[in-house]
Amino acid sequence: MKSIFKKYFGCNEGVIFCSLSSLTSFAQKHAYLVLILSAIFTFWLLFYIVNNFRINTNLNDMISNKLPFRQVALDYDKAFDIKGEIVVVLDGDSPETAAYVQKLLASKLSENKELFAYIYLPDGGSFFEKNGLLYLSVEELQDLSDRLAEVQPLMGMISQDMTLRGLFSMLETIFKNTDDIESYDDRFISMFTRLSEAFEAVTSSEPTQPYHLSWQALMFNTNLDTRRFIIVGPNIDYSKLLAGEKAIDTIRDIAAEFTEEYGVRARITGDVALENDDLLSVQKGTVLAAVVSLVLVRIILSLGLGSRRMILFSLVTLFVGLIWTTGFAIAFVGSLNLISISFAILFIGLGIDFSIQFCLRYRELLEEGNTNEKALVKTAKTAGSSLLLCAITSAIGFYSFIPTAYSGISELGIISGTGMFISFFANLLLLPAFLTIMPVRSHKIAPFKFNQAISIFPYKYAKSISIVAILLGIGSAILIPRVYFDYNPINLNDPNAESVKTVKDLFKDSLSSPWKISILEANEEKANKLKQQLSNLEDVEMAITIADFVPDNQEDKLYVIEELGLFIPPLSKTPKKPAPTFDKNIAALTRMDEALRTLVMFTPRIDDSEHLKVLKRFYHGIEAMKEMAKQSPTKAEFALEQLKKSLLLNLSFVLDQLREALKAEAFDENDLPQDLRSRYVAKDGRYRIEVSPRYDITEKENLELFVDKVRAVAPNATSTPVLILESGRAIIQAFKEASLYAVVLITIVIVIMLRSFSETLLILVPLGLAVLYTASTSTLLNIPLNFANVIVIPLILGVGVDIGIHFIHRFHTDPPASGNILMTSTARGVFYSALTTLVSFGSLAFSAHRGTASMGQLLVLCMSFMLMATLIVLPALLKLFKGHRGYPEHTVIDNWVKD
Repeated sequence: MKSIFKKYFGCNEGVIFCSLSSLTSFAQKHAYLVLILSAIFTFWLLFYIVNNFRINTNLNDMISNKLPFRQVALDYDKAFDIKGEIVVVLDGDSPETAAYVQKLLASKLSENKELFAYIYLPDGGSFFEKNGLLYLSVEELQDLSDRLAEVQPLMGMISQDMTLRGLFSMLETIFKNTDDIESYDDRFISMFTRLSEAFEAVTSSEPTQPYHLSWQALMFNTNLDTRRFIIVGPNIDYSKLLAGEKAIDTIRDIAAEFTEEYGVRARITGDVALENDDLLSVQKGTVLAAVVSLVLVRIILSLGLGSRRMILFSLVTLFVGLIWTTGFAIAFVGSLNLISISFAILFIGLGIDFSIQFCLRYRELLEEGNTNEKALVKTAKTAGSSLLLCAITSAIGFYSFIPTAYSGISELGIISGTGMFISFFANLLLLPAFLTIMPVRSHKIAPFKFNQAISIFPYKYAKSISIVAILLGIGSAILIPRVYFDYNPINLNDPNAESVKTVKDLFKDSLSSPWKISILEANEEKANKLKQQLSNLEDVEMAITIADFVPDNQEDKLYVIEELGLFIPPLSKTPKKPAPTFDKNIAALTRMDEALRTLVMFTPRIDDSEHLKVLKRFYHGIEAMKEMAKQSPTKAEFALEQLKKSLLLNLSFVLDQLREALKAEAFDENDLPQDLRSRYVAKDGRYRIEVSPRYDITEKENLELFVDKVRAVAPNATSTPVLILESGRAIIQAFKEASLYAVVLITIVIVIMLRSFSETLLILVPLGLAVLYTASTSTLLNIPLNFANVIVIPLILGVGVDIGIHFIHRFHTDPPASGNILMTSTARGVFYSALTTLVSFGSLAFSAHRGTASMGQLLVLCMSFMLMATLIVLPALLKLFKGHRGYPEHTVIDNWVKD
C-alpha cells in the first residue's frame, strides 16, 4: 500500500497525511484523469440535485424541537392537527357586499375538494345566518325592533316592487308626506347622503368603483364592519418548492370573478401565503444576487489576475465547488431553508478567495522566473498551508452555530462550513490540473501593484494609526448597548408583498390581530377558570373559550326576535312583475324629482341647514341622471342598471338575511357547528383558551409584556406570540454561544498553527476592531439583528481572521525583502479577495427579502471595516512589532519614510 502512495503522491502516508504539494503534484501528473473524473462526478451531482432539490419554508423548523416552548407547541399542533392555512380578507364598501361575496366565494372554493381540505367562515355560515341575532343584547334587539317598526310601511311598499321604479315611488311617497325637511332624523339624512353618492357614482364622467348603499347601516344607524374573512385549509405538498402557490393562485382567480362586480377588495395572507411570498422574495433575491455577484466577481478577477486563462479556470473551479457543495447539502442535510439557501452567495464570495490567492501567488512565482511545474508546486507549499488554515477558521465561523438551538442557521453552518473545505480541495486539485494542461505565459501577465504612497502610509504613520484605531474601537464599544434584536419575523419579508401588507393591516385592530396566544386545559371548568384570570390582565383585550359562542338570555331574545317578524315584509306569493322599461324608470324618477323639488321649494326651512344641503345634493344627482337620459339614452340606461345594483342588491340581501334570522332557535354548546368546535376543543377533549392582546404586539416591548404576563398565569401558553418571542430569545442565546465558540476555537487554532500568542493577538486585534466598528455603525444605520443576519459576526470572525493569517504566514514562509507586506501578491490577493467578497455579499443587500438584505448589509459593513483594519491597522501593528520573531527590520520602508 505504501508503494502506491509513494508512486502517486510522493509520500509514504495516506492521503490525509500527504503534503499539500503532493496533492498538487498528483493533479499535475494526472491532469486529464483528474478533470475527466471531476466532470463525470459533477454532472452526476447536477442530475442528483435537480431531482432531489427541496426547500423547507416552515419557520418553526428553524428552532430546535428540544426546547421546552417548542415541546408545548408541538403538543398543541398535534392536539388540533394544525397545518398551514390561507386567510382571505374581504373589504367591501358595505357590510352586505362583503358578506355576500364571502358567501359566494366560500361556496365556490368548497367545490374544489382536491385542492382545499376545508373552508371556515369565522363570522359567517348557515348557523350564524340563522342565529346571528341572538348574539345581540336584548337592548340592541329592541332598538332594532323600534327602527324596523318606523320603516315598516316603506319596507312593505318596496318589497312589493324590488325595482328602481319601486324605490323611486317609495321616495316620492316620503317627500309628499313630509311637511318640514327639518323633521327628518339622522337616519333619513344619512340615507339621502348615500343615495346622492350612488347617483354621483353612476353619472360621473370618470369611471368609479361600484357603489353599494348599506341598508344595514341605515337600519342600525351605525357604521358596521365591512370586513369579512375566509380561512382556507389547502391540501399542500410541502415537498414542492412553492408548495402553496397553486392554492393561492386558484383562490385569487376565483375571487376575481366576484370582487370586481361587487366592489369588494380581496387580499390573501395567512402562514401559507406569507411563506410563499417569503420564499419567492428569497428565491428572486438569491438568483439576482448570484447573477450580479458572478458578473462583478468576473470584473474584479479581470483586474486582479490579469490572465483570461486564470480567470476562466478560477470561475470553473468556483462553479464545480458550488455544485459539489449543493450536492453535499441535499445529500447530508436533506433540504435547504429560507436562511441556508443563501449559502450559494456566501460560497461565491468566499470560495473565490482560494482561487485568487492561489493564482496570484502562482503568477508571482512565474514572474520570478520559475517554470510552470515548479511554480504550481511552490504555490501549494507556500500558499496552500495558509489556505488550509483559512478554510479551517472560516469553517469554524460557520460551524459555531451547530451546537446551538438555532437549527435553521446550524444547517447553513454545516453546508457553508463544509463548502470551505470543498472549495479548498477543488482549488488544490482542479486549478493545478487546468494550469498544467493550459499553462499561463508569464510575459502575457499584466502585473499590478499598489501605489507606493498608499503602501507606505500605514508604516509612515504606524503609531498614529494604531492609537486612532483603538480610540475608535473604544468609542464604538459605547454604542454596543444600543444593538438590539428585531423579534418580528414579518419585518424580514418583502414589504411590498400582498400577504405582508395585509397582515400588517390586520394588526391595526387588536381583535383581528393574527397573533393570539392559545392555552390548552384538561376540561371546560378549568378552561373557564383560567379564562377569567387572563381576562383580568392589563395587557389582555379578551380571552374566550368555546362557551363564549353560546349567547345568554336566549329566551328573552327569542321573544323580541318573534316580534321582529311583524315588521319584516314576507316573501311575495304573487308572481313577479315584469321589470320596468327604461321609460318607466325615467318616469318614476321624474315623479320623485318633482316631489323633492316641491318639498325643497315650498316647505319652511333654514337656508344654510344641513338637511337642506343634503336634499339639494340629492336633487342635483337626480337632475344629472335626467340630463343624461336626454343626451344619451343608451348611456343612461346603463347608468340606471348600475344604480339598481348599487341601491337594491344589498336591500334584497338584507331582507333575506332578516327572514333567515327570524328562524333562530335556542341552542347550547353541543349545537355549535363542528368547524367552530374543532378550533376550541381538541381531538383529545382538551379545551382551548384564545387570548387577544390589548396593544400592538408587533412592538417588542408590548410583545414581551403580553407573553410574559400570560405565561406567568399559564406556563403552557403557545401560538405565534410565544413562538416568536421565545425563538428570538433562543436565537440571541445561540448568537452569543456561537460567537464565543468561534472566538475560542479560532484563537486555539491560530495559536496551535503559529505557536505564538503575540502573533495571534496581532491577528485578532484588527478583527475585534472591525466587529466593534460594524456593531456601532449598524446602530447608527438602524440595522438591527434579526432571525437571518445573526450569523454575520461568527461568520466574519472566521472569514476576517483569514486576512491576518495570510499576512503572518507570508512573513514566515517568504518574507518580502523590503518588509512591506502591501507590495506583495499576498496583499493584492487579500485586496481582491475582499473585493469579491464585498460585491458578493453586497448583492444580497438589494434583495426584496429584508432578512437577506440585512444579512448583506451587515456583511458589507463588516468586510469593509475588516479590509480597512487589515490593510491599514495590521501593517501599522507589524511595523511597531518589527524585529520580533524574525520579522525584517523594514530598512527599505524606513528609508522611504525618511524620504
